Amino acid sequence: MKRKIAHHLMLALMITAIGLMPAQGQSFFDKLKKKAEEVVKDKATEAVNDSEKPGKGAAPSSASAKKASGPAAQDGAEDLPTSARKIARAVLNLAPAIFDSRPDHQLKQLVRIFYPGEDKIFANEFVWRKRKAEFRQNILAESKGAPATFTVAPWLNNRPSHLPLDKKIHNNLQIPVGRYDFDRGAWPIYVPAANAVRLPWINAYGSGAVGYQVSNMGPATTHWLPMAADKAEKLDQQFRGHYQLVGRYSFTVTDVIGVRPEDHPDYEKNKKYMKGAHKDKVIDKLTPVARVRIDDGKIDLYVLTASGVALGNATSLGDYRYVTTLHLDQL
Repeated sequence: MKRKIAHHLMLALMITAIGLMPAQGQSFFDKLKKKAEEVVKDKATEAVNDSEKPGKGAAPSSASAKKASGPAAQDGAEDLPTSARKIARAVLNLAPAIFDSRPDHQLKQLVRIFYPGEDKIFANEFVWRKRKAEFRQNILAESKGAPATFTVAPWLNNRPSHLPLDKKIHNNLQIPVGRYDFDRGAWPIYVPAANAVRLPWINAYGSGAVGYQVSNMGPATTHWLPMAADKAEKLDQQFRGHYQLVGRYSFTVTDVIGVRPEDHPDYEKNKKYMKGAHKDKVIDKLTPVARVRIDDGKIDLYVLTASGVALGNATSLGDYRYVTTLHLDQL
């Protein structure tokens, strides 16, 4: 950069000097002056154009440079609306003490969500112990004040990350639909239990550090969707053999319980086994539980309408048609 500036200054001085020279040989130097002016103009235009390109422009500040080269850049998770990383931040913002209460093997799995390229460090116990405090400090700083509400929709990319192992993982809430009942004039919709809802959750990817429960969903149930036979026939055609609806909903992580094993609801019935080698197994089992609420107590259900598009790969709202809304308080 300094070399470019020096080059431009030299050209400018040359232009000035040329302007002070006598008329003799002026035509030659007029051409040289014109050429120098064109070079300076071209360089200026190039600099402006570069500043308008994505990722170009002025040198980043130390804070932005650190953000760009940090763990977020390693897996591209920041552009995923419900990534495991974002949900982990929400949980750690509510319960930072998780880092002080979980065994190392679980913390390593949690840290991998933030630093997916650090496998060598996790494999070397000496290096891990040296850097554990650094990981803790950086992750908790990143998690401070993190949003706790997320929206899941079939046309969004509900993957945990862009890593190769996660590319086939989709977290769309799929609601199975049974055969249309002509006597009832309704479709049977099988609503899963709270612990069977496929949330985009950090525990689903092997972290083992946090569990979850959906507070406002009860046991599994069958919900009947009334529909006239002529409309049911059209919907049947849209299913194209895949009898399921896909949910759109928002959920909020409200709190985290059982951060310390002794505060876990199941501690009393398990503490008698906390002897010798069994202690570690009990602590592993008594993981913290993040409580989740489906916002507004409702799930909007859609059917995929785009012909030839595999379920879960459609990326536009136009590929789906709204069918009904499940109100959880009515199930």
